[in-house]
Amino acid sequence: MASEFQEWADGNRNGMLEPPELREFLEAVRALIQEPHPVRTPVDEFFNLDGDGEISPKEMIAARNFIFREQLRRIYQYDPDLARLFNLNNDEWISLGEIEPFMDLLFIPETREPREAMGPLERRADRNRDGFVDEGEFEDFARQIFAIAALLPLAPEEGRQRAVGKRGIFAYVEVSENGRLRTRSTTISTGTRTTGSTTRRWS
Repeated sequence: MASEFQEWADGNRNGMLEPPELREFLEAVRALIQEPHPVRTPVDEFFNLDGDGEISPKEMIAARNFIFREQLRRIYQYDPDLARLFNLNNDEWISLGEIEPFMDLLFIPETREPREAMGPLERRADRNRDGFVDEGEFEDFARQIFAIAALLPLAPEEGRQRAVGKRGIFAYVEVSENGRLRTRSTTISTGTRTTGSTTRRWS
């Protein structure tokens, strides 16, 4: 799934987020949330809330919380099957308490220390199902969580681009054996915007 937040990365305007375009987009999101900096990309512009041309610490934190906390809580709207990944207690509702371990995994390196797969998050990260999660498995899992959150439609009420012909985000976001993000081309179709008086587009 995608929205105008991702649309600019479709550089050749062929209706597909091809691997190089997808990597460029994810790198822009990563740069957005790492440290304060001048606005460089449409992703930055989206979260430059005061329009001063700088991503401030406050805007950086706001972007991090919105993309990786609020958006993941809404994931049932977009992909109920994928949402179960984040629903740690299987109650069909994603609470803030369930999202926090994923936030920690993304932004607190110490939470990726190798350990037995005792909890629901660890069991999800245990890729080879051997009952133990090593650092590489945590790193791979964190990359997948990052990509999923970044690729969700930014505003649920807007008309948006939707991935078609794929089995959810995991069908085209993978992590290779060497730990690098591996992507496939994703076909998207554009919906109609219905968001009032302002329109944001980049060429």
